[in-house]
Amino acid sequence: MSTAQVWAVIVLGGLGTFACRAVLLLGAERFGDPGVATARVLRMIPPAALGALVAPGVLRHGGELDVLSWRLVAAAAAVLVGWRTSNVTAAVVVGLGLLTALQQLT
Repeated sequence: MSTAQVWAVIVLGGLGTFACRAVLLLGAERFGDPGVATARVLRMIPPAALGALVAPGVLRHGGELDVLSWRLVAAAAAVLVGWRTSNVTAAVVVGLGLLTALQQLT
């Protein structure tokens, strides 16, 4: 891949990201107070991003759950903490801490 192609991918990726965010923010005006609608939508982003990052690590390559995996146990604990506290940071800390502790036992 040439240098020009790399820069084209970087610029187009940036423009695509900007366009996705702009559509979300501009479209929020149609649903009432843009501050309230935007805040409600933006609160959903961290849990969705966390789920997208964690799911591949919990699932096998074939897409099946590994029910004997420490990763699944730690992910379930993180989900429970995140659900009860509504705090993504606490969920990450508990999940990673539990996974590290369980892996040290084996």
